[in-house]
Amino acid sequence: MSNQNRNISVDLVKIIAMIMVVRMHIGLIGTIQFAPFSGVFGMICPAVPLFFMVSGYLMQCKMPDYKYLGRKILNILKYVYIIIPISCVATWLIEGHPRVHSLYLWILGGGNLWHFWYLASIIMVFIVAPYLCKWVASEKAHTLLALLLLICTIVTIGNVYWHFEEHYVRQTFRLYYWIFFFILGAYIKQYGHSEHINWLWVLIMMGSAVVFIRPSLSQLFDNLYGSFVCVAYAYCIFCACLNTNIKESKVIRELATLFLPVYTFHPFVVKFVANYIYVENPPTFAGPIYFIIVLGITLAISFALMKIPYVNRIFRI
Repeated sequence: MSNQNRNISVDLVKIIAMIMVVRMHIGLIGTIQFAPFSGVFGMICPAVPLFFMVSGYLMQCKMPDYKYLGRKILNILKYVYIIIPISCVATWLIEGHPRVHSLYLWILGGGNLWHFWYLASIIMVFIVAPYLCKWVASEKAHTLLALLLLICTIVTIGNVYWHFEEHYVRQTFRLYYWIFFFILGAYIKQYGHSEHINWLWVLIMMGSAVVFIRPSLSQLFDNLYGSFVCVAYAYCIFCACLNTNIKESKVIRELATLFLPVYTFHPFVVKFVANYIYVENPPTFAGPIYFIIVLGITLAISFALMKIPYVNRIFRI
């Protein structure tokens, strides 16, 4: 597969992760009547891992130094503090009061921009990225990946039986997960991937994830990223995308560029829609319709913003 096709395949991974994370957060902050979580999280559990895998894959292409990463980190911080006042106004309009404490709580997963914990985590990963990329390119790669997988497995067992992370580790600082998935993406770039994995494998892993992450574990959904089934599911999606022969697609390119605005604004759209749509005892098909409405509005807003000169530069970090 050519480098151009591989880049489009990575764009496809971004789009899948973007759609998954919107669905995930509808279950968290939307109208729960429209978003039952029993089994659904199993279908979308690789959303966050895929983000870090994409970063690792792309960073391994560049073998970055601290000059490059310093600019990336500075751009992320500039972006966050541009968005904070916008988010305060949006919250004021939707909920009737602004939350000015967003200035610092985003790092810990709180405030208006609680979902920006991801940006705080990726900054931490970027700080050690040059070393990680060098290790992946060295003989230590296999050992490092196996060690991190073992740590993730132990933590997952602790979560299932003792709710370890829920009590002791905020999502931002679960770096054993985020570094593992970053390295997994870099590992795929450095050493290649299984060319036998196709979308049938993805469907099989999706079914396994739905069964594994059963309703009794639904409250632990964000503590199961290190589970074997979630890791395998994320790996299969990534490989299936790379193995898909995609011709140059303007649609995929355009949608991939919407990742950051969609990630930024979708929680506000979820709350806005939830304020205007409420159905007591909704039919089964209400959930997918609610999701399509939220995703459609978010994509439309993001697309419009990316077409505005100078504004679109804000979202290219």
